[in-house]
Amino acid sequence: KCKDCESTTVRVYPAILDISQKGKGIGIDYYDIHPEYQKGNTVDKAFDVALIKLETEFHFSRPTANGPPYRTANSICLPVRDIRNEREEYARVTGLGGRDTNRLQVGWQVIHRYKELWVSHYGLMILTIRLKNHHTLGCLGDSGSSLIQYVNGRAVMIGVLAHSSNNCAQNGVAFYVRVSFIIDWITNSLKTITETDPDMNYPAINECHIGFVGAGTMAYAMASGFVSSGAVKASQLSVSAPSNRNLKRFEALGCHVTNNNNDLFSHLSAPMRHKTLKIIFLCVKPLVFKQPVLDMNAYAKEPAVLVVSVMAGVNLETIVRRLEVDPADCTRNPDKGQIFVARIMPNTACAVNAGVCGVSYVTTGARDYSQRLKAFLSVLLTPLGVCEFVDEKQMDAVCGLSGSGIAFVRIVISFSCAVNLMIPFPSPSLTHPS
Repeated sequence: KCKDCESTTVRVYPAILDISQKGKGIGIDYYDIHPEYQKGNTVDKAFDVALIKLETEFHFSRPTANGPPYRTANSICLPVRDIRNEREEYARVTGLGGRDTNRLQVGWQVIHRYKELWVSHYGLMILTIRLKNHHTLGCLGDSGSSLIQYVNGRAVMIGVLAHSSNNCAQNGVAFYVRVSFIIDWITNSLKTITETDPDMNYPAINECHIGFVGAGTMAYAMASGFVSSGAVKASQLSVSAPSNRNLKRFEALGCHVTNNNNDLFSHLSAPMRHKTLKIIFLCVKPLVFKQPVLDMNAYAKEPAVLVVSVMAGVNLETIVRRLEVDPADCTRNPDKGQIFVARIMPNTACAVNAGVCGVSYVTTGARDYSQRLKAFLSVLLTPLGVCEFVDEKQMDAVCGLSGSGIAFVRIVISFSCAVNLMIPFPSPSLTHPS
């Protein structure tokens, strides 16, 4: 995409620890360099960053029982817009530079402020100081490596290395592109890539509208988690319930509320009403679902609807049948929009973005939507906590473990406290680092 850039051959080698064992790698189909990047400027590198699209799909994986534990790659979260990092925060860095340029290294650096602002865009960048025993990281040869912090147990990429002192001495400095300041560009660039690729038809979740049928505890925990994560605005959420008793707290959160399950999105303005992906969470009791709770004819004009069940014990086959969805081609019928169906089992820790959510979804279809649906579900649910895809046969077990897991832990904590009352330990013993 960059008109003035020199022609080059770039390949990506994911999930390797030793560059000497890199294999063939994956080629680049498309790249987008930040429009404010200044070629040839060796000092001011606040926008020294680009996005790339691989020429073939890469599947994230986890270590297997029979495979080497390091042959894996996981997705990473991006920060919310304009978040700053203050002095003395610690962050993790990886890279191939320093003494051993063949092997991946991992270490820690401290975020710092620099008195002499010799980089004009310093305020847009993150400066780190290399620590003792980790000084070979974030130096010459590590350009493009990630600066990572952990938020609620999730890895968040806050910076991309753009410039550093030439040597790898202790207390050396490194400058990172501040990812939170280029989020809008990232979003727009990904949207451009999506529009040029017909196989990627899922938008970013901040462009979707989400509805909840049912206004109970689980629905409120999920709505609170979405809003507190910053991934979704409260104005994107709609909630329906037969009475106003439980709707007041959703209204206080900033959500649209209604007493009609088939009227979740009628409040949207005309340009948005039938142009955005609609996501509907079924958060009702299984006994309630035996009655018609959602008429998909009300959403026939939508280009696509994703129905996600949070009901325990109701399998996908039953949900598909009662919604009159045809799983053979992922549509209700050929002249109406696409309807996708999934089933999840979260827990109330979603409210603080620390939940655990088991996921299963309809995988049959004349067209292969499975991988794209799985990827979108992962993006959609990650703001609520950990997202695990399981075979539907395991969902009943997930219901017990995920849904009741917090209660199990509470019992253990309560029992431990009771034992301590009977055989008291001094407080320092209970808080000892070991």
